[in-house]
Amino acid sequence: MKYVCELCGTIYDEQLGDPKHKVRPGTAFSDLPDYYECPTCGSEKEAFSLIRPPHSTSGQESTGYWHKLKYQAEKSESDR
Repeated sequence: MKYVCELCGTIYDEQLGDPKHKVRPGTAFSDLPDYYECPTCGSEKEAFSLIRPPHSTSGQESTGYWHKLKYQAEKSESDR
């Protein structure tokens, strides 16, 4: 699963871990210590949200992240 920092957009991918904080690949987000911080902006663990596709209705969603991706895609197309 992947989680996004709602403050800066950094993604924590459980498959990749976090080399900066020496978190091994395969480490579940729930297994990270409570004091875990975003490697980019230093935000607390609570700033991260589970990334789910926009059509998903279960669990915590990161709608801000998906709107940001959509905006970036639309902007890229309009720049062509």
